[in-house]
Amino acid sequence: MAEEKIVNAVANWAGGMTFVARANSGHAIVMDATENEGGDDSAPRPMELLLISYAGCTAMDVVAILRKFGVVPDEFRVEITGKRRKTHPRYYKEVTVKYILSGEHIPRDKVERAVELSQNKFCSVTPMFKALAEVNYEIIINEN
Repeated sequence: MAEEKIVNAVANWAGGMTFVARANSGHAIVMDATENEGGDDSAPRPMELLLISYAGCTAMDVVAILRKFGVVPDEFRVEITGKRRKTHPRYYKEVTVKYILSGEHIPRDKVERAVELSQNKFCSVTPMFKALAEVNYEIIINEN
């Protein structure tokens, strides 16, 4: 049986609405709010970091899976758009994930399989979004 992994996170106030956060890896992430919310607009917002986490998680999965399939695109990016509720709590109610690849002879079936495995098995962030939001994805392959 797999052992549960414990992750600890701490957000230290740096003044205004700026916080410096660290988790088990020790790497720092700065967060801030807009000027209208009392911040300096100097760093990403926590809700933006959720989308960034999702993009990074699924992107890393897809690259790792494509490598196993022997597919290495010239370029690859994940773009995520999130629509939030108008009332509090203003969580994401709809999320669209776009996988955009460029290169020669990129087999669509392998990309679709890699994305499906990420979305339904490997990306730990996906089910957290799916619990509250409608999640859709799209694959775009640009042949060079």
